[in-house]
Amino acid sequence: MIMKQRMDSDSHIETAEGIELALPIANPVQRAFAFTIDFVIRLLIIWLASLALLFTGAGKTQTGILLVLLFLIWWGYYIICELLMNGQSPGKRAMSLQVVYEDFTPISFTGSLIRNLLRTADILPGFYGFGAVSVLFSNKNQRLGDLAAKTIVINTQKKYFRDLQIQAKALPPEMAFTEQEQRAIIEFARYYEAGATERAHEIAWHLRTTLNEDNIDQLVHKLRRYAKWFLGDRH
Repeated sequence: MIMKQRMDSDSHIETAEGIELALPIANPVQRAFAFTIDFVIRLLIIWLASLALLFTGAGKTQTGILLVLLFLIWWGYYIICELLMNGQSPGKRAMSLQVVYEDFTPISFTGSLIRNLLRTADILPGFYGFGAVSVLFSNKNQRLGDLAAKTIVINTQKKYFRDLQIQAKALPPEMAFTEQEQRAIIEFARYYEAGATERAHEIAWHLRTTLNEDNIDQLVHKLRRYAKWFLGDRH
């Protein structure tokens, strides 16, 4: 039972508007596959860099520079990817995973730096021993770096997101929404399309001030169209 909960669990927060949000936590197997993909990519980058060194016949200075670059590639890979790819790396994107803070806000440079520098501790005593134990026994499948940075890895393509069909025309947002607000709007749509209109209207009512719309019918219609846009469906 405990392992089942670890393999399929949600993280819950309450926004400033009083809306409870839930996002699916990535399970250890998904994270392991993502790590393997990224590991292979890093090895390929290092292999190509080594070939370049071999064929250029670089001297000691160039070799030293290359070693520094290899160190930065190995340890800076995740930081660069997470900042440029909105909390993802090629491996995480392939597995539909994303790193965010525990309050569901996007990860910053500081957070990414902390969680990735602590990979050194996660690796100990070998084969990601401490990291694996931490993921298996923490409530939110967090490794040591995640616990220190207060980050979680979420699954962005769980069934209730992937299969969410909104029968409305997508509407580009007329204003800038925070990450939490976007997730709240998607959560609204999930309840509404599932027929839980009472809960959907409750979430919509909390968002009325943000959208400056007091007419519940107009509010619901606009939120459904926004949700479809945020889910990547532009039709």
